[in-house]
Amino acid sequence: MLATGMVPALYPDDEKDGIIGGMREEALRNGKGPAKESIWQFFVDKCANNLHIVLAMSPVGETLRTRCRNFPGVVNNTIIDWFFPWPKQALYSVASVMISPDNTLIPPDYWDSLVEHCVLVHQSVIDYSTWFLQRLRRHNHVTPKNYLDFITCYLKLLNDKNLYILSLCERLQGGLAKIADASAMLTVLNEKLAVQRVAVREKTIACETLLAEIARSSSEANEMKATAQIKAAEIKESSKIIAVEKAEAEEALQEALPALEAARLALDDLDKQDITEVRSFAKPPPAVQTVCECIVVLKGLKEISWKSAKGMMSDPSFLRQLKELDVDNITTKQTGTVKSMLNSINVTIAQMSAISRAGAGLLKFVVAVMGYCAVFREIKPKRDKVAALEKNFFELKRGLDKINKQLAKLEDLLFNLNNKYEMAMAERQRLEEETQLMEKRLIAADKLINGLSSENARWLKDLAELQRRKLRLLGDCMIGAAFLSYVGAFSYEFRRELLHEVWVKDLLEREVPLSQPFRIEELLTTDVEIRHEVWVKDLLEREVPLSQPFRIEELLTTDVEISKWSSEGLPPDELSIQNGILTLGASRFPLCIDPQQQALNWIKKKEAKHNLKCCTFNDDDFLKQLEMSIKYGFPFLFTDVDEYIDPVIDNVLEKNIKGGQGRETVMLGDKEVDYDKNFRLYLNTKLANPKLGPNVFGKAMVINYTVTLMGLEDQLLSVIVGYERRELEEQRESLIQETSSNKKLLYDLEDSLLRELAQSKGNMLDNVDLVETLESTKTKASEVTYKLDLASRTAIDIEKTRDGYRPAAMRGAILFFVLADMSVVNSMYQYSLESFLEVFTHSLKRSLPDTILRKRLNNIMEALTLNLYNYGCTG
Repeated sequence: MLATGMVPALYPDDEKDGIIGGMREEALRNGKGPAKESIWQFFVDKCANNLHIVLAMSPVGETLRTRCRNFPGVVNNTIIDWFFPWPKQALYSVASVMISPDNTLIPPDYWDSLVEHCVLVHQSVIDYSTWFLQRLRRHNHVTPKNYLDFITCYLKLLNDKNLYILSLCERLQGGLAKIADASAMLTVLNEKLAVQRVAVREKTIACETLLAEIARSSSEANEMKATAQIKAAEIKESSKIIAVEKAEAEEALQEALPALEAARLALDDLDKQDITEVRSFAKPPPAVQTVCECIVVLKGLKEISWKSAKGMMSDPSFLRQLKELDVDNITTKQTGTVKSMLNSINVTIAQMSAISRAGAGLLKFVVAVMGYCAVFREIKPKRDKVAALEKNFFELKRGLDKINKQLAKLEDLLFNLNNKYEMAMAERQRLEEETQLMEKRLIAADKLINGLSSENARWLKDLAELQRRKLRLLGDCMIGAAFLSYVGAFSYEFRRELLHEVWVKDLLEREVPLSQPFRIEELLTTDVEIRHEVWVKDLLEREVPLSQPFRIEELLTTDVEISKWSSEGLPPDELSIQNGILTLGASRFPLCIDPQQQALNWIKKKEAKHNLKCCTFNDDDFLKQLEMSIKYGFPFLFTDVDEYIDPVIDNVLEKNIKGGQGRETVMLGDKEVDYDKNFRLYLNTKLANPKLGPNVFGKAMVINYTVTLMGLEDQLLSVIVGYERRELEEQRESLIQETSSNKKLLYDLEDSLLRELAQSKGNMLDNVDLVETLESTKTKASEVTYKLDLASRTAIDIEKTRDGYRPAAMRGAILFFVLADMSVVNSMYQYSLESFLEVFTHSLKRSLPDTILRKRLNNIMEALTLNLYNYGCTG
């Protein structure tokens, strides 16, 4: 295309004839001949004049040079526009636009320094990559995309860490506010409680006074009740006697009553004429006169004569008076007189009927009255007794009524007193409950204040440190972003040493025994000119706030996470921890340079629980497996990656994600696939020094997992101790696991305590769960702290014992790197760490045992040196 403007045999003859036919008229108008060749050349020239070809090639390596030699048209028929690295002005301009001066997280005083530092970081990495290639023959390509990722990562990291610190500050401020509230409540409660206790004492005295009065009144009432019960019993007994006596008298009286009633009924047979007839007698018959005089006697008239009788009968109501005569009050004298008078005439009722009808009726009445009086005289003592009994009964009843009235008044008084007492007791109970609540709150406040006293001091210190740390984020995040964007391909010599023990400072403050001297390393080692030192020094010179000493792991991960990685198989050396941070924290998917397969084993173990899928680019179904992983958010691992990466996954590598929050997609080849945000992609290569192009460095985070001398020494030490002192190594591994879980538990306990304080509603002193959580948390925290202290001391003892075997581990590590460097002599000398470990383990088994450690180590080192020499000679 460049030389002739056409690809030979691009069109078949039939298509070529069609094109010539279509272009014939235009060619003739432009003065071309009618021959097919002329018309075809006109078509080719026209296409060439309208065709714009842009060739984009990387100048890295021999590819461009080779193509220029093989295809002269690349030089002869093109204008070469060589894009050099961005100059300082361009870098500054890009950074000044991306890092806006209006960004509230960046103070104006530091804005220019940060922008200039971005330029310095990128340029220093370019210079350092050249030096890296010269010294170690390893490639590290730095592209503008790295620079853009660096600035983007910085802004994101700054925002995320700022939000994280703000959330921590809010939680700590909430906890401190609750403690301050508890302290204020404690003072108020003490004052209120003193007043409340006085009120309770006064109310108690009042209740006791009322209770004494109630007791006295109750005693009187009980005495009255006893008296009333006695009188009621007497009344009941009297009523029984009266009833019996009265019944007997009434029974006897009932025998005479029929005759009396009959006499009274007989009077009904008489009328006024009959009485008038009797009264009209000037001289009545003697029997009639005597009967009439008997009635005079019964009525109690003083004069007993016919005259008196006539006067009596002259009363119109005479018969009615006789019927209503009170026969019960007729005296014995009267009955005796009447009896003698009746005896004197000795007349029967029948005989009297013959003499006078009225006289017979009156006689019948007199006889009945006399019969009744005779009976009444017999029952009168009983009736008198009954009357006396009834009189006594009524007196008793009146006395009982009086007592009952007094008792009712007393009971009313008792009722009122009881009401007052109940009200007083209720008030006292209320006061006591309030007092108990205050005492409970006082205890809770005391527990909160005393229980959180250490936390209060620590939280105040942490809060102040967080405030300072927030400002230091400007420099910390800058170094962190540079670390995540640039240093992945560098070897251990070009990274700072990582501190293995993350809680050493705390242990020293607690005066826990610890190996001394202990030195916290700076960002970079002092004997190697690593660009991290350049970055830190530059930030300090520009007076940008920066943590000193700066520690990447504090910014980008946690101690708990590092311990978890170690338990999952990641070696605990500094380079491996940094590689773990880069693998999980970088903005691009990782490509691990992993000749010893340590990263591969760690990733497989770490992601196994997340349904990790493993494939190579040579697998027929890798696209299908990758599509499923992207769609459902499974992690995916490409193994055995070489220097060429299939472009079909470029969109996935570069995270060219389309769509919004509802649905996100990515193009996989020519297919659109739903993208799950949980998807992670890993690439792993066994090549020790792959020559990857700049395009790969721009798409993926290249991470150098090549084992280091120190890292291998620690691994070999674990192998030796595991063989020589298996129980010690098992104890160490168990201790690492336990320490990791205890540190996580300690963090979770404090987190739960702060969450409980933040979420407590109302009066937190009434929150029983909060106090219980506090006590439980303090107890557990003390236990965990004790376990951590014990673990640290145990770890020191274990490390001292393990360090005794370190000379043999150091010899093994040195021998491995000597063996690995044989590839410089001849590329056929290639040895894997796995095969070396087999030789190392074989040497442990074949070396002569000895009870003296020094001699045993000499035997191991001699056997290892000999076996490794023999192993190397076979190559």
